[in-house]
Amino acid sequence: MRNTIAKKLRSIINPAGNSVNKRVYRRAKKQYNRLPKHARQDFITGLQNFYEQVVTKQHRELVAKEQPEG
Repeated sequence: MRNTIAKKLRSIINPAGNSVNKRVYRRAKKQYNRLPKHARQDFITGLQNFYEQVVTKQHRELVAKEQPEG
């Protein structure tokens, strides 16, 4: 795996955040390496889209909790 791909995966997953993200990052690297060459870019794109959805959903939930009812 090239260093540029590892950097992309790290920027998407952020393994320094916690131990769960470290495991996810390692699994993503293994899955990426097992893929055929023509499917690798789709994997990166799908991973980015998934994490954008997760982060957006978590952000919405945090904002909803912080806003006082009334």
